[in-house]
Amino acid sequence: METKYDVYFSCAMTNQPQEIRNQNLAFSRSLRKVCKNVGLKLFCPEEKERLGGFSEGQIYSAEKEIIKGCRLMVLFLNRPSCGAGGEAVICDYESIPIILISRDLLAVSKFVLENPQIKEMVTFTSIEQVMDELREKIPALIRPPLATFTVVL
Repeated sequence: METKYDVYFSCAMTNQPQEIRNQNLAFSRSLRKVCKNVGLKLFCPEEKERLGGFSEGQIYSAEKEIIKGCRLMVLFLNRPSCGAGGEAVICDYESIPIILISRDLLAVSKFVLENPQIKEMVTFTSIEQVMDELREKIPALIRPPLATFTVVL
C-alpha cells in the first residue's frame, strides 16, 4: 500500500483536558519539524482534524490503513489512553518499528512495553530533550519504503 505519510504520531487526544491536548499538539508540531528536516512526512492529530476527521464507523479502518502505510511510529504516552495499545498492535502485525516516549516508563502497561516492535524507549523530560534524541533515532530506525510493483496479465 502506498501512503503519503512516513511517520505516524500516536498520543492521547480523546477526552483529554485542553492542557494535555495543547501539550500534545506542541509536541507534534516539534516532531513535524524534525521529520521534515530528514525528508519525512508526519501523520499527527492535527492532520486528522485538517482532513476533516473521520466519520463514526470509519475511524478504525481509516487509521489502520494510514498506520500500515507508515514506516515508523512515535508513541507518546504522557497520559493514560486506551487507543495507543491498539495502534501499537497494528505496528506489530505490520513490522513497523516504534519509538516509545513516556514521562514514566514504569507507568506504561506491560502489554505495550512487550510489543516486539518497540525499538527505542525515551524518558520524556522536555520537548527539546526528546527532539534532540529523535533527530538521531528516527533516521536510524525508519523502515525502508515498501516495494511496489505492477503485474500485467
